[in-house]
Amino acid sequence: MSKQNSIVCKASERIAPHPLFWVLIVLLALRLLQLINGDLALFYDEAYYHFWAQNPDWGYYSKPPMVAWIIIATTQFFGHTPEWAVKIGAALLYFATALVIYDLGRRLFDNCTGWYAALIFYSSPLVSFNSLFITTDAPLLLFWAITLWLAFIALQSQKLGWWILLGIAGGFGLLSKYTMGALAVAILLFLLSSKTHRQQLWQPGIWIAASTAALVFLPNILWNYQHDFISLQHTSEISHLDRGLFNPDKLLEFIAGQFFVFGPIAFWLFLRVLMKKPESANHRLLMFAAFAILGVISLQALLARAHVNWAAATYVSGSLLVAYVVVHHGLKHVFKWLLGINILLMTLFYFYQPILSAVGVEASKKNDPYHRVTGWREVTEKLTTLVPQPEKFVWVSESRKLLSYAHYYLSDFETTNGLEVRSFNPDEHISDQYELLWNLANSTKNAFIFIAEKPKDLRGCFGSIEDLGKVSHQTYATLERSIYVYRLHDFQGYENCYQRELNPR
Repeated sequence: MSKQNSIVCKASERIAPHPLFWVLIVLLALRLLQLINGDLALFYDEAYYHFWAQNPDWGYYSKPPMVAWIIIATTQFFGHTPEWAVKIGAALLYFATALVIYDLGRRLFDNCTGWYAALIFYSSPLVSFNSLFITTDAPLLLFWAITLWLAFIALQSQKLGWWILLGIAGGFGLLSKYTMGALAVAILLFLLSSKTHRQQLWQPGIWIAASTAALVFLPNILWNYQHDFISLQHTSEISHLDRGLFNPDKLLEFIAGQFFVFGPIAFWLFLRVLMKKPESANHRLLMFAAFAILGVISLQALLARAHVNWAAATYVSGSLLVAYVVVHHGLKHVFKWLLGINILLMTLFYFYQPILSAVGVEASKKNDPYHRVTGWREVTEKLTTLVPQPEKFVWVSESRKLLSYAHYYLSDFETTNGLEVRSFNPDEHISDQYELLWNLANSTKNAFIFIAEKPKDLRGCFGSIEDLGKVSHQTYATLERSIYVYRLHDFQGYENCYQRELNPR
């Protein structure tokens, strides 16, 4: 390879920030401005995680505790409102992940590869979109990157302290999302892949790291033990492995979605890398990390179904592999297109509704990517017109979405710990955190507000029932958000309930 066909870093760039660093700073600033000025309501999963954060624990029904801990930290610092105070951890964690990717690329390859990898990752459509929403992917990708970074350093230095830090990072990753376990498998396969690295398995370092990770993760295991390993039930249910076990159309749909997740050019380059023999041990480490998660989720897509973001951790190492190709195979012109398309997609995400308005297109459920969020804040806040003092009642629903929105938008967090909310769960099948620990049957109070998206027949369930009507918000011309409201007293027990949905009035 000639110097003319490569992108060469200047030695001074190790002292002065690389120009791409300033691009990262600009993207971070744009995301923070969009969060603060964009007036984006909470998605119901975010409101759900916020509820978790008001009840700190070592585990929750569907996830480990890290996402709740992050919300605890940001709301302690910024307050609970406005909504960006709940969300802001995502933008900051993804930025931190990009910086870790930079340093890993610098150590594995060179300074330029590090900066290109950081920007490829941080400009990807998945990160652009997810920076506006706090989810479990934000801490997972950070600790995935830190674990890879520490694994490289520990293998190079063989110092005990680095192995312990590796274990801590891996444990924090498991406390972020259970799919972190795939990275442990990837590192093990990497060590088994060559005679030189197999010798590491006879050294104490890797086992000290594994033991440390297990100790960090142990409180979540104990929490699951105390709750009949409910998280395994959730994982089994969302995998849908009890259904048809061969769905090539779902696999193709999932793979096609990765062009949108990572960016069309970035994913095309990534596929080219995966089809070639690794150029070095460093490439092999990154490829094992990518295959470990992308392969498992692709198999899941083939057997049942998989959401396109489930393989998000693939693109920590994927960004480094693509950056290496860009830097060392003379593809600077391709990188400009890659970055330009990714930033264009980010702009469309962030300013989608103003763009629609500017071109005279009316927003609707079919053309608005934010349609799952839109309208729920407004209709929830209207509940105070029917219940002027919401804190005097226990709020009850079959819907974790409605309970989460009511808890966030109707609570006065400056004076109280939030509304008391309870799940109405007659069939006693556990499918969310409310049904696990906040069941109506365990409430000691007797004044309730029941909320539902459709009218409910609650006769026999309560001593008195008063239909307060409904609140509505016109989200689009063809979509109205509505919540039906009932004031109830004296819960009679599920055994006395008979329920059916009535025809809408």
